[in-house]
Amino acid sequence: MSDLERERFEAWYSTKYEVTDKKFCFHIGENGEYRNQLIEKQFVAWQSAKQDGIEWVKVIDKLPPFDIPVFAGYFRDGNFHYGQYVAVNYTDGWVWSRVYSDDEWFEDDDYSYLTHWQPMPQPPREQS
Repeated sequence: MSDLERERFEAWYSTKYEVTDKKFCFHIGENGEYRNQLIEKQFVAWQSAKQDGIEWVKVIDKLPPFDIPVFAGYFRDGNFHYGQYVAVNYTDGWVWSRVYSDDEWFEDDDYSYLTHWQPMPQPPREQS
């Protein structure tokens, strides 16, 4: 992966999360990944979301990355309904949680009926 790709991700992340200490936040380990696992997961999701032609993935075929918000949905009465959810991994299994803000999600209901998911797209760039 190119340095330019990391620079773009870091610029997006810094703006979205108001990062002040970029050197500390975006430290790359010897394995070539961000040392902060949450940032590495968001980088992976960011890369996936920016690809053209993103399609819905069946939950039974593949789970999304844990702790990264995605669009997820289900069919009811012939219509597809979707929202922002996150798959959360626990020692005894994983569950879907509803996303209420960028960094808050709650297990307030049983969302096991979700059948499909896709990565979140990149946010639009603010125009000056």
